Amino acid sequence: MIEPAGRAVADLLHSAGRELRRLPGSLVVVPLAVVAVGSQYTCTTHQTVTSATVMRAASTDGSRSPTAVPVRLRFEPEGADDRDAIRLRPDEYLQARLPAEMTAFTLEVQANCCYGYGVEGITSQGRAVPLWSIPAEGSRPRLRTRTREIAAPVPVAALRIAPLGEEGAHAVSAIRVASNHTLPHAALPGFGWALFLLSIASLRFAPRQGGRFLLDAWARADATIAVVIIPTLLFRLTPTVLAVAATTALVALGVLGCRHAFRRLTYPALIYNGVLIVLAIWLMPRMVAALVEQSLFYEYDRTIDHRMRPDGDEINADSIRFRGASDSIDGRDFNIVFLGDSFTYGFDLQYEEAVPYVVERQLGLRACERPVRAINFGWTTSSPLLSFRLLRDIGHSYHPDLVVYMLDVTDFHDDLRYERQFASMRRIQILPSAVASALLERAALVLFDRSGIVQIAENLRTASERELSDVPAQQFFVTNQPLADSVEDIERGVAKNLRSINDYAADALGADMVLVVLPRAFQYTDRESPDNREAGRYDPLGPHVLAPFRYFEQRRADLPYRVLSLLPAFRQARDFPLYFRDDPHWNAAGARVAARGIADYLVREGAVPCGS
Repeated sequence: MIEPAGRAVADLLHSAGRELRRLPGSLVVVPLAVVAVGSQYTCTTHQTVTSATVMRAASTDGSRSPTAVPVRLRFEPEGADDRDAIRLRPDEYLQARLPAEMTAFTLEVQANCCYGYGVEGITSQGRAVPLWSIPAEGSRPRLRTRTREIAAPVPVAALRIAPLGEEGAHAVSAIRVASNHTLPHAALPGFGWALFLLSIASLRFAPRQGGRFLLDAWARADATIAVVIIPTLLFRLTPTVLAVAATTALVALGVLGCRHAFRRLTYPALIYNGVLIVLAIWLMPRMVAALVEQSLFYEYDRTIDHRMRPDGDEINADSIRFRGASDSIDGRDFNIVFLGDSFTYGFDLQYEEAVPYVVERQLGLRACERPVRAINFGWTTSSPLLSFRLLRDIGHSYHPDLVVYMLDVTDFHDDLRYERQFASMRRIQILPSAVASALLERAALVLFDRSGIVQIAENLRTASERELSDVPAQQFFVTNQPLADSVEDIERGVAKNLRSINDYAADALGADMVLVVLPRAFQYTDRESPDNREAGRYDPLGPHVLAPFRYFEQRRADLPYRVLSLLPAFRQARDFPLYFRDDPHWNAAGARVAARGIADYLVREGAVPCGS
């Protein structure tokens, strides 16, 4: 009995050695990389608390019984008023259960920032543990999200938020907790070796099934697995990246399986591969959506406003690209607030290359009666509506004498979309169906050179956003159709919100406003930015590409603000290129052309106290 058992073990070891030579990447190189790199993944899980209870204790004289009223919580746009928040009287408190008992976590509370709140943790035994005293900040009754790292002395199962005692309209809108989970890198080779040994053991009992199929597929993918895992370890990429890689591998295995199935047309093989492919098609958009969310919400908050998160360098505490705080602004200077999207922000440009700060330097060379200071309120995919909301929230802190809005052609669509989303979604959602549409469109551009599949993708995107039924389907609708067909959408979107910016600047800030209408490359040339990612969504040099400029030229006499078109400045520019080759934004040379045109106009029109 001992000899056959020993022979069986020897056979298994021999099989393992033979198979191991086929898997050097996964089972040798990856473990060595783990030993060299060490460390672990840290996964942060964000969980929004959606239900809570407003509690009121019984009165000491017995005249009032205790009450408990269930309520729903949700995040509102940052800076919104508190009309939809849960109001608390001084003798009430809000209590919400946590997803699990916790000791260390990050807590976010959105509440009326004019008043203070006390936060306590409640243990499973009902003991209250003080966690955080949220101070009152500001005098305007707006919702603001405050964040704090919590380290409770004992595990807490619920949170209790109560007014700090002062009279006032205390209101809490939302609560979110984030906790970290760690996965040691050593788990990867451990899992790999366990799977390998299990497959080797199965060879003795089912040599043509299970283990053999897995080992053969694994051997073909071994180098790819190692190439994916090792950079992931080195650059500390997140598990989402691994999930996307795993989904891609699933698709590849499905393709290999299909080849095998068509050679051996058995029903189990067909069913297996069909399920595999359907699963991959279902998973891929969701994995990509998760990856996009992870990247996007690292830099932006998740409200429809999606304002930038402070980074301690270029993005200050007010979420604007300005090196300095609002209290560094001198009201005696001539301060210019620039509003707009990524062209204003300076996408892919250094801080000093962004248009607002180039304008500031150019005006500094003129004979100005007062020092000119530029403040960059622009951020990627902003719009007149979002810029108005930002100006209303923090504009007074920067003492502007002039407000300049830089209008991009995508603003016409964005304003309508954001306004609709404020009424329905409340928060940004990355829809898997929209991701699938984008992937299909990109594949069509690469494989079929903008074939009719692009239109199919556009239709899918439209179908996936039916909640935006009153928003034009095409992002560049204003340049793809006659102006007469766009006027109604322009008036209910961009035109309305630009007037709101002007009125607020004049009435609340005592500032003038200038509108700068920006050109895209496709509106005046076919030489610039030939490989940009938006190619195919518009008709370069088409019959309607100048519609935005014609609209403001026709309305100029009725507008309460001055309008500058930068189209002539770019048409006459001698530098080339002015845009990135593979991106629709200005390069540094293009930003200088725009800044020079704006500075010259402001001086010529007397909008700044500077001579020529």
